[in-house]
Amino acid sequence: MGLPHKQIFVAVGIIEYEGRFLIVRRVSNESSWHHRWNVPGGKASPGESPEETVRREVLEETGLEIGTPELLGIYTHHWQLPEHTQQTFIAAYRAPALHDRILLNKTENDTHRWVTLDEFYAVECHLDGTIEMIKMLYAPRLRACL
Repeated sequence: MGLPHKQIFVAVGIIEYEGRFLIVRRVSNESSWHHRWNVPGGKASPGESPEETVRREVLEETGLEIGTPELLGIYTHHWQLPEHTQQTFIAAYRAPALHDRILLNKTENDTHRWVTLDEFYAVECHLDGTIEMIKMLYAPRLRACL
């Protein structure tokens, strides 16, 4: 018999400004997640819609207000943690930033970058699943607009 299985739901924002999108570097007590690059987002609160979650999480983590989020799709990732297997359902949204002034919540992220898709792929130490989610849900839409 394997480890217990836990499922959570999160919403993330691929936030765009002037041809680039925002990535943040995570601060975490969990060593496998500490100093890993990803996009802003987090767990849904009870009674909160995915769109409300992405707006709240982006604002809490970065100080950014965003325009209308567009749902790109749902991505699922499994993390093998010491005490359980965590299956995360990730609602990925694309949204414009209303400005580019970042005010990081230093308890969640310690730095940020505005990147192109190629620059994103070149960054080292992505959070597990982030590259795959971007390739599956965001990159095809971005290329379709070019």
